[in-house]
Amino acid sequence: MRTLSHIQISSQDLSVASPATVSRVGIIYLEPATSVGTAAMVDSWLLTLPEAVKQYAPVFKGLFNEMLDDVLDFHKRNLKEFVPTVEPNLWRSVLNIIDGFLKEYHVSEGQDIDPDRLAALVHNLEPIFVFAIVWGIGGATDTDSKAKMDTWCVCVCVCVCLCLCLCRV
Repeated sequence: MRTLSHIQISSQDLSVASPATVSRVGIIYLEPATSVGTAAMVDSWLLTLPEAVKQYAPVFKGLFNEMLDDVLDFHKRNLKEFVPTVEPNLWRSVLNIIDGFLKEYHVSEGQDIDPDRLAALVHNLEPIFVFAIVWGIGGATDTDSKAKMDTWCVCVCVCVCLCLCLCRV
């Protein structure tokens, strides 16, 4: 292992961990039901957007405000997973997928972004978000749950994205 490696361990609870174990490895346990919530997580993530994309932060915030809590609730109530996940990991998965799409907009000082690529991003914000929701939250589910997620996305995501697009015009 390298000297600057990071390990993230996700567990449902710490019922079998001794206080010594917790303190030695610096474990911080966040109870999913009482953690900081999606709004604080999204606000924090928006601050990390590449400079060229920051102008679209309100669009992302609107999408998250309209859909993230609803899709998490739908996931909890209607979907089954092969391996149980915890809510903060689902949030992070969605953000990681979006970050992957935005990677090309991180530029070094003195570099410019192709204006055509930036123009293309404007028209792809909602599809990127829906893709991230589908795979970040629905990706670990079983086959029947994937069909339910598909139906939910067609009904909800399309309506929300269309409304938000019309508001921007």
